[in-house]
Amino acid sequence: MVNSKPKFVSLTFDDGPSPYTNQILDILGTYNIKATFFVVGEAVKNYPEIVKRINSQNHVIGNHTWNHPVITDIPAKELSSQIQKTSLVIKDIIGEEPIIFRAPYGKIDDHSFRVIQDSGMKSVLWTVDSLDWSLPEKKLIESRVLKNTMTDSIVLLHDGDKFGSGPRDATVHSIPNIIESLMQSGYFFLTIPEFHKQCFTIEKW
Repeated sequence: MVNSKPKFVSLTFDDGPSPYTNQILDILGTYNIKATFFVVGEAVKNYPEIVKRINSQNHVIGNHTWNHPVITDIPAKELSSQIQKTSLVIKDIIGEEPIIFRAPYGKIDDHSFRVIQDSGMKSVLWTVDSLDWSLPEKKLIESRVLKNTMTDSIVLLHDGDKFGSGPRDATVHSIPNIIESLMQSGYFFLTIPEFHKQCFTIEKW
């Protein structure tokens, strides 16, 4: 019997916006794919026009703190401030606050999780780490993503070039082949809110 269950995947980008984000948006537009961008407040302040473009092209924007700290190492009051400050600067640009949050480095504990919940945010991690911040060639990034992606995967990539990520050229160049290969394998691309409606909750809400 043929399995008719749809295959879903969500592309997510962290640490932006940056000039690389525009290149990624161009590629996503070519394939008519929507993605989710977890943005850092400091970068939002520096590139408001890119944030407007992300929003105008119907991608989803999530909160990724103000300056990318390890949130398990900071007091609750500071984490709350990081979240609120970032959400407000996003709202000033696009008219609404994000409802999803991703912890830098994926480091989260019960203490920080409660702060995120109290801030009205839903915490989102990932299931496929591209390791694009450490892999120097696009083929290595492509191989890692395509090898590890399965039905209902959330893929972590980076459009920001700060916070230890470095230049994002290899990431940008890897995206077309990742998209085309996943399309050929029958995947449908969803934003994180769409993903949670269609698939399953990655962690408790």
